[in-house]
Amino acid sequence: MSIDKTDNKWQRYIIYAAFIACLVFIIFVRVRLLDIPLERDEGEYAYFGQLMLEGIVPFERAYNMKFPGTGFIYAINMALFGQTISGIHLGFMCWNILTIVLIFYLCLRWLNLHVALMTACSYGLMSLSSNVFGFAAHATHFVTVFFILSLICTLHAIQKQSLLWTFLAGCLGGMSLLMKQHAIFLLIFITLIFFYQVLKPRKGLRKNQLKPFGIFILGSITPFTSMIILFSIAGTFKTFWFWTMDYASSYASSVSMKNIWSNFSFSFKYVSSDFQLFWILAGIGLILLPLHRDLRGKKGLIILFSICSFATICPGFYFRPHYFITLLPAVCLLAAIAIDTINSWLRQFNKHSLQWISYIFFVVVFAMPIYTMNNYLFKIEPHQLSRQVYSNNPFIESINVAEYIKANSTPEDTMAIMGSEPQICFYAQRKKASGFLYVYNLMEQHPYALDMQKQMIREIEEAKPKYFITVKHPNSWLMGKNSENHILKWMPVYANKHYNVIGIVDILKEGSIYKWDESVKTYKPKSTLQIITLKRK
Repeated sequence: MSIDKTDNKWQRYIIYAAFIACLVFIIFVRVRLLDIPLERDEGEYAYFGQLMLEGIVPFERAYNMKFPGTGFIYAINMALFGQTISGIHLGFMCWNILTIVLIFYLCLRWLNLHVALMTACSYGLMSLSSNVFGFAAHATHFVTVFFILSLICTLHAIQKQSLLWTFLAGCLGGMSLLMKQHAIFLLIFITLIFFYQVLKPRKGLRKNQLKPFGIFILGSITPFTSMIILFSIAGTFKTFWFWTMDYASSYASSVSMKNIWSNFSFSFKYVSSDFQLFWILAGIGLILLPLHRDLRGKKGLIILFSICSFATICPGFYFRPHYFITLLPAVCLLAAIAIDTINSWLRQFNKHSLQWISYIFFVVVFAMPIYTMNNYLFKIEPHQLSRQVYSNNPFIESINVAEYIKANSTPEDTMAIMGSEPQICFYAQRKKASGFLYVYNLMEQHPYALDMQKQMIREIEEAKPKYFITVKHPNSWLMGKNSENHILKWMPVYANKHYNVIGIVDILKEGSIYKWDESVKTYKPKSTLQIITLKRK
């Protein structure tokens, strides 16, 4: 039940109007940035989704250590809005707006209207910011929306004592896990809250108590089980298991203990810049939580929610900025609770007139990052933003390369990309000769590196791709001192034997230079950062 203290209908109208205004603002900024070039993760999901739309089962023609749920969402977005950059981002915007609305509804039902407004608007702004690469359709956004949906269904199941809502809550929680493995901690939270609220064992469990919990567990494993059955039928289960379990485990354990704190502090500093007051408020909210008189029965759940949300950013201890998106709902909720706690004290002393001071303070806190991010929110063009955020990574250049390949090939032609730029395949609408979307996997130090390199070589040689693209950029390889170099020795020998250079992209700070066909022969690159396109002899 809600603990809403907003009895004045005009206050409610103002709050709803403010919420709608926030949604309009979020939509305005996202529409303005629809055409920002895809980065690598987006290119990976877009290519996965493109293959799905062609009826190709995940892990048949493309490998990845993440579960395929986000690729499926991309496929839906592209089916509705088109296989374009703006189509992907338009679909993503719809999911993001849905998440904000769901957070508002959840907090309204779970807490009160004031907390709902502050939490939802805060999440909308923080999930939009460039601090967490909020303009990009990362998997963590989709983890969040399915988690919130599952939590809402859980509350409905508790209230209605409905097995249908119980099963649906489990299914949606399981779907969040398919978006990314990090969601396992949020699924654990939902399981615990369901166990606590529905079963409430006191004198031992009875059969009628175990039934709804069993239905919930059945629902939560249904998406994963269905995926396993699909891959088994399609013959890709072995590949799926290796990438998402065996290799993913090796990847998650590759960060040394001495680097954990430095990774976290570096990313947290980046993520929290522009939003320091929000994070301070969240800390205050966590401290004041036991003192909030209107949250009886909910304090432990909010603390557990915060702990599980924090756990989602920890797997592998990489702490990349977009990982923090799954933590933002908890941060925003705690920040809102900090202000609402002060209000509860003022209500206790009948200081209703002073409550507006805290809300004015929240407006100031909310407005400050808008002011500091005004260039990002209102001025910078999408291509400029890509260069500003990602420096000289070849995300803009990938579009031009893909356009050339698409114009000079047929849909049956394939390409090999010696680098980690899967977005080129998506733009060109041509398939990769090898299922390896990244060469990062080949350069990392793990027991499978050499075998992976040999497999990629074998797949390319068997496919005989029409185009052979070499990306000369350290961020596209991330080679270490002890990286296997078998494929590095193979590359020039194979390329010189079977291919001719027909395109060079010279990546320069002042603007990249594109040379194709005959103009390549006389061009001398000015930078060591290049994309070289070769065509089969």
